[in-house]
Amino acid sequence: MSKKKINEKYDYIVDLKAKSATLTQQGIKKAEQEFGL
Repeated sequence: MSKKKINEKYDYIVDLKAKSATLTQQGIKKAEQEFGL
C-alpha cells in the first residue's frame, strides 16, 4: 500500500521497531476538531 493511501485511510501509523506512533494528516484534522483547535 502506498504512503498516500495509508495517510488517507488511517488516523495514525505505528512503527513497532522505533516504538512510536505518528498521526497522519487525517488524524491531525480529527484531533484538531476534537480539541477545538
